Amino acid sequence: VHMHYASKGLLALALARFHPLVVTALGSDVGPQVGYRFPYAFFTHRLLEGAECITVKSVHMKTMLSEIGDFSDKTVLLTWGVERQQYRPDRPTQALRERLSLAEETLVFLSPRATRALYNHNLILDAFRLYRQRGGPDAVLLLPEFNPGLAYLRHLKQTVSRWGLEDQIRFLPPQDSEGMADLYAVADVMLSVPSSDGFPQSIYEAWASGTFMLLGDLPQYRQELAGSQTAKLV
Repeated sequence: VHMHYASKGLLALALARFHPLVVTALGSDVGPQVGYRFPYAFFTHRLLEGAECITVKSVHMKTMLSEIGDFSDKTVLLTWGVERQQYRPDRPTQALRERLSLAEETLVFLSPRATRALYNHNLILDAFRLYRQRGGPDAVLLLPEFNPGLAYLRHLKQTVSRWGLEDQIRFLPPQDSEGMADLYAVADVMLSVPSSDGFPQSIYEAWASGTFMLLGDLPQYRQELAGSQTAKLV
């Protein structure tokens, strides 16, 4: 049995009985600011202990695992890929630009992470507001409502409304993979500044799409992107 996500709650007690068992652990499973805390930590640890193999996406994830248990002898670095026929720089965007009324000269920022406080969309909104106040080139900020915390999303929308920036900061409905590929292709800059992270698929998607990235200066990003011409760590 190969299981994605190590944080399964009580279900972990039953799943740990399957052998051989492979568990793909993500940042949301073992990050102390996210999933590895009471009451989930005990069950996650039990599942990881019982697995014959654990896969992680980055060297930093291996370090995070070592802080909660001695799993080094069965941990494998297995980095995911993306579908290059879908996420690509030359994907046509004219139809999406027309649908969103985006002029060719409009700079497009994309904040694709889950609409939850962990991902600091409120900081991104504030930075965009300051950018507008300081007279930057005409721009819009797109935020797909992915896996939202409803109270947090409501707060973000109220903030945008209070600022009167509904035309420049646009909340989009949840997107399927084709819709996200379109958004990466139309975006000039992808923004991601979470408080904690593993190594998100959104970086690979933006990378494959040729989208420049502004990213929080987290150690796992630094391992892969420090000095890169396709990203700036902030």
